[in-house]
Amino acid sequence: MHKTIRKLFSDEVCDKIENMKILLVGAGGIGSEFLKNIITIGCKNIDIIDIDTIDITNLNRQFLFKKKDVKKYKSLVAKERALMHKKDLNINAYTFDVCTMKSSDIKKYDYVINALDNIKARKYVNKLCIMEKKVLIEAGSTGYNGQVYPIYYNQTKCYSCEEKPKNKTYAICTIRQTPSLPEHCVAWGRLIFETFFCKNDNETLIDIKNHIEEESKKRNMDKKEIIIFIFNYLFNDTIKELIYLKKDYTTIPIPIHFEWDENIIDLFEDESEHNQNEINIDKLNDNKNNMGDNKYYCNNFKCEEKDREKDDNVLMLSSQNIWDKKKCIEMYIKTFLKLYKYLNINKKEEEYLIFDKDDDECINFITSISNIRMLNFCISQKSKFDIQSIAGNIIPAISSTNAIVASLQAFQLIHVIEYFETLKNKNNKKNNNNNKKNNNNNNNNNENNVSYCDEEENKTDHFNIRNSKAKHVWVKSIVNGNKIFSRGNLVNAEPLEIPNPNCYICQQPTIHIYIKNFEKMTLYNFVKDICMNELSFLYPFLDKDDRNIFDYDLFQENDDDYIQNLYASLSYWNIKHDEILLLTDFQNNNDQLEMHLKEDPSLETEYFIQQKNVPSKKRKINYMQVEGNMDTER
Repeated sequence: MHKTIRKLFSDEVCDKIENMKILLVGAGGIGSEFLKNIITIGCKNIDIIDIDTIDITNLNRQFLFKKKDVKKYKSLVAKERALMHKKDLNINAYTFDVCTMKSSDIKKYDYVINALDNIKARKYVNKLCIMEKKVLIEAGSTGYNGQVYPIYYNQTKCYSCEEKPKNKTYAICTIRQTPSLPEHCVAWGRLIFETFFCKNDNETLIDIKNHIEEESKKRNMDKKEIIIFIFNYLFNDTIKELIYLKKDYTTIPIPIHFEWDENIIDLFEDESEHNQNEINIDKLNDNKNNMGDNKYYCNNFKCEEKDREKDDNVLMLSSQNIWDKKKCIEMYIKTFLKLYKYLNINKKEEEYLIFDKDDDECINFITSISNIRMLNFCISQKSKFDIQSIAGNIIPAISSTNAIVASLQAFQLIHVIEYFETLKNKNNKKNNNNNKKNNNNNNNNNENNVSYCDEEENKTDHFNIRNSKAKHVWVKSIVNGNKIFSRGNLVNAEPLEIPNPNCYICQQPTIHIYIKNFEKMTLYNFVKDICMNELSFLYPFLDKDDRNIFDYDLFQENDDDYIQNLYASLSYWNIKHDEILLLTDFQNNNDQLEMHLKEDPSLETEYFIQQKNVPSKKRKINYMQVEGNMDTER
């Protein structure tokens, strides 16, 4: 550790920093910055988990990575860079999904750092830390805004204590490689528009622009050839490359790769030679994709109401309609022809566009390419109205915000460590004093006095992270009001909040149940002996990973097939060591608790319930809470 760091903190804190073991979940925008910070102040024992690979778009805001690292795992490259900075680090990198971890996997860590970009994984890590009573330093950023706050079991609000707003930001890696939502495709569509037509083009997709520019120069393409080449490159060539790169990802929808029919060139000839706006979409015959043989005509890019009444096959331009493949290709052609003079490919004139969600041509272009990409990835399409709303709310990632948030995250970690070490020293002194007093106790009065003092000291010295310097820190892009110094700061620190008493994660009672053999214990015996007899859940419903495995109502119906399945072993139901089951009684005050199952062959009996962890009062829930939990994404 550098001597300057030792001047800033006490010896106890410095020793703890050097010897503590950190789990860093995520090595992207915030994670890479935090890694730099934590090794700079002297931390040596770090484990990094990140399943993502480096995309070329990461390079403009994740400075730990270089161009040669593209397509490598972020965690592995982060480890490599850290060792280049300090060779004496004990650092490990992992490339598995953090949602496959068990609570026992984080027991060896002193602190956990969250630097994730999706809600589901953050909720999962939060739950693991709550279960194992580990301090979690949570952080996140959205554009120019961000926040950092520590989480500790039963003392501060956890990540799940508040309902999270719908996320309007999306990881670039997801947008480019593994889109699974319409929002991912719309974000990609807007980035394409900004890259092709705006002056300060978004560098997120700069590699696409550079490739198109190089090929157009090499082949000396004209307007028609460039538009065709861009289409094939975006929706055919890159899709084929993604299929090749991601062929081992079974959960990702298989993209649809298709090429333009050569007959569509006639559309450009009609537009250029005859200056006609009427376009015959019948030439887009695509038997592979069942496009049909209907004819669609548009005049001056608008369909008259009377034309729609005459022929149901005529395209309707209502913003509420969802465009089919024919319509998307048609609008791609039309809007590109109108916007072509602004294209940032071999540009000669200084004419550019600015993204405006209320500009019709802008939204038409984004709607067409977004919907075609949704077809590529078998995603349900959206109307122009929906895409206009989504595109207007996309917030880009800002590298400076990530750096600020990561530094604040390191500060909060130091504050927590300081408080832990201070409290430990106080407790050591208190124990030493108590030992001396106990040795000098000669009468009952002295004993009573000592007991009274101990009780008061226990009240004042009880550990509570809310008494530390740690705060909930907000990073804001603007400060309301004209008087900036009197109205507030761009970085604000607030006291840590208490847990939400109705939180289904941190306020959920948990009991530990040890079972001798998962192969021999049946689900029926587990429910009857443990859930009903031992825990007094008379109308039990048992869930595993948001899937119901025992329904008391179905059990009461005496269905033979259902009853027979209940006599299968716990292993048959894929219940393993360190598994979490959710037990609910909807008819008895709606009680609910979590069951942490562990297999222990050394037991003399079939099972053992750790009595000290059985809650004195079960948490009561309502049906809406259960439904919300069951519908959690991913």
